[in-house]
Amino acid sequence: MTPWPYLPFLLVWALPVIVVQWLVGGRYLWRERGLWPWIVLGLCIYFSLADAVAIKAGIWHFDTASLVGLWLGPVPIE
Repeated sequence: MTPWPYLPFLLVWALPVIVVQWLVGGRYLWRERGLWPWIVLGLCIYFSLADAVAIKAGIWHFDTASLVGLWLGPVPIE
């Protein structure tokens, strides 16, 4: 199995949402470009910590054969 199946799945799921957000609210997002990147960064940190806790507790795991192979502690970077 190639180590790339999970990343394309994430992109197929996330990119249409991001495109619609920019098409519908692009002017607002551009106007608030100083604020929303910090919110996104904060959410990424929060959810990465939650993932790390869940992975360490054995609540969920990732099939390493389908990941790119970049990790930040126990959390895969995908």
